[in-house]
Amino acid sequence: MSHGPRIRPFTQEDLDPVLALIEEAMGPGAAGINRKALFRWKHVENPFGPSIALVAEGDEGILGFRSLMRWRFAAPGGGGVIEAVRAVDTATAERARRSGVFTRLTAAGLEAARERHISFVFNTPNQRSAEGYLKLGWREVTKWPMWVRPRHAGKILRLPGLRGKPSGATVELPKDSPLVPATFAVGDGTLQEATKWARRTGAGLATPRDQAYLGWRYAQGPIRYDVYADPATPHALLIVRLRTRGSLREALVTEAFARHGGKGTRDLAALVRGLPEAAGADYALIMGDDPIRRSALLRAGCVRVPRAGVRFMVRPIGRRPEPDPLSPDAWSLTFGDLEGF
Repeated sequence: MSHGPRIRPFTQEDLDPVLALIEEAMGPGAAGINRKALFRWKHVENPFGPSIALVAEGDEGILGFRSLMRWRFAAPGGGGVIEAVRAVDTATAERARRSGVFTRLTAAGLEAARERHISFVFNTPNQRSAEGYLKLGWREVTKWPMWVRPRHAGKILRLPGLRGKPSGATVELPKDSPLVPATFAVGDGTLQEATKWARRTGAGLATPRDQAYLGWRYAQGPIRYDVYADPATPHALLIVRLRTRGSLREALVTEAFARHGGKGTRDLAALVRGLPEAAGADYALIMGDDPIRRSALLRAGCVRVPRAGVRFMVRPIGRRPEPDPLSPDAWSLTFGDLEGF
């Protein structure tokens, strides 16, 4: 008598069938990114540690996959380090849909996280998967607002039509662009001062943005990122992912570093205002709701995108830390923490 598929830890021998399963469920890698390289970068080379990864195996092979990517947050005011996981890749074979595989894999993943003293799991599910997570104990914390800075005023009329369109391929910078690949900026020390700004200005739970994290996140993986720094605005710096969305070119700001105080706000506003032209993009897109960033975005001429945002959900696992991760006020996040990849 069958009791369903066996849930067990992922092994290296599972990689090819798991990648095939992910492609079956999600389609080809976004923007042509090599799935094997992306998988290794996310789940093996992560400086926070290897992911918690499980498979559901039946008589006919692997039927499901679930991964919880290790993450780490620093509490404000020297409150210590909090271990967390991010719910990312999950896939179920078509023949095993609606059979409880996803629920069993997720429950096993949460138990494995509890054994590792993980405090909570977070993610940014789409509308379809959010309902399933709510049934499994996730709580919706907030919807982080999106701001846009169009290169030309006329372009803003086309932006509502892009809502719901998937992002496309990464595009190259114009030849005369002042932006430089993040691989160069990490190596030449450009980001060194920015890591100090990040440590000083975090007002909530924030990813420790040291050189190890920034190097892994923006220079070592298969996704291209670029850095926008300008001698005329020495108190701010942006990390950007340039890609297509529909027929337009989008400059997605994943990190916005700025020195605390008026000079930082002024320089951040200047960089955001000039980013679309500097990157050869039709518009810049940035997430942010803290007072300092909001002030800079308003000064840059950004407008908030109506009815758009990043849906953010949390599921406590162990002892709930301080500040409470179920409170929107507990967080100091960027697109770099929440971007889907």
